[in-house]
Amino acid sequence: MLWAALAVLAIAAAMAVVAALFQDHLASENQLFSTSITTAIYALLALLAALVIARHPRTGWIALALLMASYLSWLVLIWVDPGWRNDEPYRRVIGLITVPAAVLLHIGVLTLAPLRATLWRVMRIIVAGCSVGAGLIILALIAADDSFFMNDGGVLLGVLILLALFGTVMVPVAGAIERSTARDTQESDLDLKTPVSLTCPRCSAAARIDSNTDATCPACALRIRVTIEEPRCDCGYLLYNLDTGRCPECGEPDWTALPPPT
Repeated sequence: MLWAALAVLAIAAAMAVVAALFQDHLASENQLFSTSITTAIYALLALLAALVIARHPRTGWIALALLMASYLSWLVLIWVDPGWRNDEPYRRVIGLITVPAAVLLHIGVLTLAPLRATLWRVMRIIVAGCSVGAGLIILALIAADDSFFMNDGGVLLGVLILLALFGTVMVPVAGAIERSTARDTQESDLDLKTPVSLTCPRCSAAARIDSNTDATCPACALRIRVTIEEPRCDCGYLLYNLDTGRCPECGEPDWTALPPPT
């Protein structure tokens, strides 16, 4: 899906170039420009939806379906008889499809950052609530012409959008902060100074040394160091004894491909 979205972006760029180079020979250069811009925007949104699908398939697929319906609606508005552009009910239908798609995709993107601390989780819920509230107000503005939504609702809408934008930046920052400290804070049952029995590679004498410390062979004084490192995901989650190929904390696949401990 990611490659498909990149291919769509390339096609959109090609359409824009064609419209720019041959605008004197095309009767529909405005439609080409509009289509290329719309296609590029929705391809980027589809990339986000693909990331959400990897973590939350149901939410991601619903968001992607709504995005595709919204995209096709915009294409109809761009290319079909211009009379459609003045059709108020049709424009409302586009809005009623696009807004839920954007809100659902935004919530899905917020869940991509693994958060453990209660404070950050509450903040994410608040941000998602602001997104839902802003979407409901926009839908009300589209569906009804009411003085409340045009006046007080407009102020509330601006506040909710600002809070949602601020939270959208803060959530991944909070996730990055937690990942940077998770490696040192997660509890482990393994003592990193576990005694290890081995044979000296030079004199073949039996030796027993502590791991992760500098030691010497009792017979020939060869310096020996045995390092033990537990398998951890990039997010810091301890992967010991897991029987799945996906980190349960951040959802990152193929963690078994990490270098084996020594």
